[in-house]
Amino acid sequence: MDERLSARIKREIELEFQRRAAPPDFPALSDVPAGRYTDPAFFELERHHLWSRSWLMVAHREELPAPGSFRLCDETGHPILLVRGQDKRIRAFYNTCRHRGGPVVREAAGQARQLRCAYHSWTYDLEGQLIAVPDEHDFVGLDRSCRALIPVRCETFGGWVFINEDDAAPPLLESLAPIPEEWSDLEPSKLRFVERQSFDLACNWKAAMDAFLEVYHLKHIHPNTVNQLLDPRGTTMGLLPGGHSRMVSAVRPERRDGYGGGGGGLEIETAGEIPRIANLSYTLFPNLVTPLDVIGFPFLLFWPRDIRTTRFDVVWFGPNWGDGEVPDPLRSILRLFDGVLREDTENLPWIQRSLESPGFRGMPLSYQERRIYHFHEAIDRAIGPEKIPRSLRVEPHLGPWIENQTQA
Repeated sequence: MDERLSARIKREIELEFQRRAAPPDFPALSDVPAGRYTDPAFFELERHHLWSRSWLMVAHREELPAPGSFRLCDETGHPILLVRGQDKRIRAFYNTCRHRGGPVVREAAGQARQLRCAYHSWTYDLEGQLIAVPDEHDFVGLDRSCRALIPVRCETFGGWVFINEDDAAPPLLESLAPIPEEWSDLEPSKLRFVERQSFDLACNWKAAMDAFLEVYHLKHIHPNTVNQLLDPRGTTMGLLPGGHSRMVSAVRPERRDGYGGGGGGLEIETAGEIPRIANLSYTLFPNLVTPLDVIGFPFLLFWPRDIRTTRFDVVWFGPNWGDGEVPDPLRSILRLFDGVLREDTENLPWIQRSLESPGFRGMPLSYQERRIYHFHEAIDRAIGPEKIPRSLRVEPHLGPWIENQTQA
């Protein structure tokens, strides 16, 4: 994050403390329709038009450490295989044999010298090329060069691996702009993978995302934890192109000593000023939230299993600690954060039940919750508003509030 943006954010935090009403030019936001969380038709629109056309973070390169390392992912609803080739490049393919559709790997992750379908042993190399067919002489006119595994777009930002099933989508770094530039001081390519945890939440994926897009709830959900550290009155938000967003919350004066100073000497030494003096959080559309910290930070990923079940991945990264196990200071931060996540997530099944009630008809959002509305506007743009029943659309209000990438 450059000095100009850091200075602007600090000015905005000061103005937030002085503010006693929403800015006079901020629009009255239309209610977010209840059916977006409960209607099967809307869920199908998301499935067909959002997940298969978005850049999705599915792995870190350290989870695929050597040639032949592979991972399966079904986050888009389609079986996709990540594999590191002999050339050390990570690629993605549909996990579908070109013969009769069997999977070429069945384990969730592992190591392989070749990719072999268990059905008829059609075999592919680590770059997806078909290299062996049993009884090949009985296949009249078979051209192996035309039967490679079908690739899926796979690009990286730092050490993070993203996939996108849409061949027409802009390149990853273009789609994430301006975030790669804002994160450059964190040196993402040097960050280490720490751990991955996954569990299910009994709610729609958007209800889970909403919970991490504002700090209006701090004093109610986190009275003895996060609210003791952060002052939600000093929170500034940036609505970024592409549905992405940034949120910076002031640390309470009595907690500023030592904040952002690293854990037992472990820190991202190149990190700029803002994550050292305030809590900095980003959303990468459609489903990634990350509270950045100089000690290390998680990616929070929300994947719809069905309309009322979400798989929640918590994937941690940290500065390079050298050889050996993950250092104790970083482990301590992970366990503290586990407690905060429990506070955030234990309420979600109750919320889902209420969202399905006849008593919930729409969601009025405040200026403090504008990241949520921005997120929903981006969902509609990804689907195409004309495809969405009018009763389930959100009205586009926040276009003028999206930051210009050259804004001072």
